[in-house]
Amino acid sequence: MKFACDYSDEFNVYGVHLMTEDEWTQLQADLETVKYPTEVGFGTNEELYFNSSKDIISSIKPAEITEATYNELFPILKWFSRFPSVEPRSEYTYNGKTYVEEAHIVL
Repeated sequence: MKFACDYSDEFNVYGVHLMTEDEWTQLQADLETVKYPTEVGFGTNEELYFNSSKDIISSIKPAEITEATYNELFPILKWFSRFPSVEPRSEYTYNGKTYVEEAHIVL
């Protein structure tokens, strides 16, 4: 998968990630769980803005590769990939108070 998104007409943000078709299907479903519009922070103070899951999905382009290419790329890309993923909704308790963190996109 290739990720490409424009940051305020200043520069482009790129990323790649190796995933199966099932993982791609799951990522699309996970992106539907996020409340939009949403901001995705990266760097020191930059943020990408998405109004819907379709906005971010349109920034991702699937590209098929051979198993041999996958085996060559995986050892490198597993450590250096910057690609959207979804942190699921979670609840936690601190000092007797329960907090809810909604599902959100991370790079």
